[in-house]
Amino acid sequence: MVFTGGRFRAQSPLSGGEDALFDVGPQRVHLSLHSEVATLPVTYADKGIRECFFKIAYDPVLIERLKLLIDLGLADKRLGPRGVAPRDVLLDCFKNLPAPPDFIDDRDCLAVVVDGEDARGPVTVRYDLDAGPQKRPPLSAVARDTGFPPAIVARMILDGTIRERGVLPPERCVPVQPFLAALAKRGLSARRSETRPV
Repeated sequence: MVFTGGRFRAQSPLSGGEDALFDVGPQRVHLSLHSEVATLPVTYADKGIRECFFKIAYDPVLIERLKLLIDLGLADKRLGPRGVAPRDVLLDCFKNLPAPPDFIDDRDCLAVVVDGEDARGPVTVRYDLDAGPQKRPPLSAVARDTGFPPAIVARMILDGTIRERGVLPPERCVPVQPFLAALAKRGLSARRSETRPV
């Protein structure tokens, strides 16, 4: 799902490919389903938000292999003539893959880009956050930037920093600066940049 032209629309997974620049260099990113797209347009409707989407970069070889499996029908959930879904067979085959190594030497780069206007005119604000692996205890970059944020928020709820209760999107209840400071203490520093048209 994407939010475009002021409304939610369905798009094909892995469509909308474009090159994006990260600290690790240019990466080919594609549309992917992510929860932020469901909440940000609702939360910021009064700010005039017109577009919101989530894109992710996967290894191009992985994408080609996944497309092949999908094109062969191996992702189909419908039961076949023998009462078995091709997807179930495929998932069963994945069980035979070797276990991942104890330490994954990866790097995860995230960027949030907002185009808009302020009192000075048009502006693009970008936040970048890069995560690398952690050796002790061994945590991959993806484990760090996926696991640390909810752990930080849980502590904020326990210590009273977050007082709201119920099911709320993070942008409505998590204080930005304390959250970013807590991430930085764990080695995940967000960098802000701002550009304006010339």
